[in-house]
Amino acid sequence: MLALAAAQEEKMNRKTIIITIMLLFIGLGGAAVYAVNQGAQPLYLYSGVAEKPLRLHILANSDSSADQQLKLALRDYILAEVEQITAGCADKPAAMAALSAALPQLQSSCNDYLRERAGYQARLYLRSEEFPEIDYGAVTLAAGEYDALRIVLGEGRGHNWWCVLFPPLCFVDAAGEFEQQQAVEALAGGEQQQQPSAYTVKFKLSQIFKSR
Repeated sequence: MLALAAAQEEKMNRKTIIITIMLLFIGLGGAAVYAVNQGAQPLYLYSGVAEKPLRLHILANSDSSADQQLKLALRDYILAEVEQITAGCADKPAAMAALSAALPQLQSSCNDYLRERAGYQARLYLRSEEFPEIDYGAVTLAAGEYDALRIVLGEGRGHNWWCVLFPPLCFVDAAGEFEQQQAVEALAGGEQQQQPSAYTVKFKLSQIFKSR
C-alpha cells in the first residue's frame, strides 16, 4: 500500500511540474508578445515625404451630428470620383499628378454636393502636412509630414477623417471591406527606408485572440 501511495504521489508531482512548466511558457509567450508590441516602431519612421503614402484628409465644419454625418456622406461621394481619377495610376507621383490636374473639378464637385445640404463650402488642397502617429488597425503610421489631398468643409473645426489614398486603401476602407493583411502588404511593401528592419507591423493582443 505504501508503495502504491508513493507511486501515485510521484505521478501527481509530475503532473504538477508539467502544468507549472506549461503555464510558465504561456506567461513568457504573452510577455514576449507584449514586449514586441511595446517596442514596435511604426511604418515610415525614417522615410522622406516622397516615399510615404498619399493620404486623404477631410475636416468637418464642426462636431455637430449633422456636420459629422455630412462629412462622411461627402467622403463617400467624392471617393467615387477620386477612384476614377486615379484609376490606372501605377505609383504615387502619377496619382498626385492626376489629382493636381483634377483639383478644380473635385472642388466644384464637393461644392455642388454641399450646395443644398449645408451653408458652407469646401476648400481642397494637395500639399504636404503634419500628421500625428495613427493606428490603421493592422499597422501604425509614424507621425510626420505626408503628402495629402486635404478637404476642409466650412470652418474645418470638427473631427477629421483620413485614409491612405495611395496605395489605394481608402476605397475598400470606406466600403467596410478593409482587410488587415491588405494594409500590411500595401503599406509595408511600399516602404523604402534606409533601415528596412526598423519597422514592425503591430497587431493588438485583442486582435490576436479575437474569436472567429
